[in-house]
Amino acid sequence: MERKNETQQPDTQSGFITPNQPSKNLVRFNYHLDNESLINRQINLELHASYVYMTMAHYFNRPNVALK
Repeated sequence: MERKNETQQPDTQSGFITPNQPSKNLVRFNYHLDNESLINRQINLELHASYVYMTMAHYFNRPNVALK
């Protein structure tokens, strides 16, 4: 399989979505704008919490951090 760099156009003939394609909604529901923004906010909050927990886990996993 041939690898494509960032400057080449993605291969859409194969039917696969490649990472260098612009992101677009493949499945779109007719949510009210308020509901969609609330769902996006909830996802962003949970993603942020995930990053915080991962950062804390890596910090406390270091050997020079004392547990009290």
